[in-house]
Amino acid sequence: MKRMKSGWAIGVLLLAIGLSRIISADISQEAQLKDAQTEIDQHAAVWSKDMHIDTLAKHFNVPAKTVNELSAHNQGWGAVTIELAMARQYSTVHSLKSPLMTDSLNRVESLRAEGKGWGDISRKLEFELDPVIQEAKNTGEGLRQDDVALTQKNDEKAKVEENRRIIREEHRIAQDKRDDDR
Repeated sequence: MKRMKSGWAIGVLLLAIGLSRIISADISQEAQLKDAQTEIDQHAAVWSKDMHIDTLAKHFNVPAKTVNELSAHNQGWGAVTIELAMARQYSTVHSLKSPLMTDSLNRVESLRAEGKGWGDISRKLEFELDPVIQEAKNTGEGLRQDDVALTQKNDEKAKVEENRRIIREEHRIAQDKRDDDR
């Protein structure tokens, strides 16, 4: 009898340890997605809405209208990107159930509308979050690099405009001096 009780106790303990690891992994994955989402949102300021829509539509191979509709749901570009990555992952893993990206996106959107987190959605739709996390991180890094390049381009453009303004001012001063000398 003691052996049965101790065997049962060990089984419960192992189950609890296993569940705590799963929960810990879920929390870690949610945190990684939240970080990636924040990074994407931070780099959104430099880009116009149309640039975001075009970039994400091409990257995820969806119509620009789809990305525009997602962005209209009062969520940042990070959440839009993760939602698209989740839909793509679902389509990839369950290509027979949901071969179209739009169908997959509708599934993810409906679960988000129910208030489910990214981890809950991946469990419900039976796919791993790791590829989604990597996709979000890669997108964030790509946007950061594009953000830096765009900022540099804008800075250079501003410098050129400032130089043109100075040259025009110097020409005006030189012209005024010539007029005064006459």
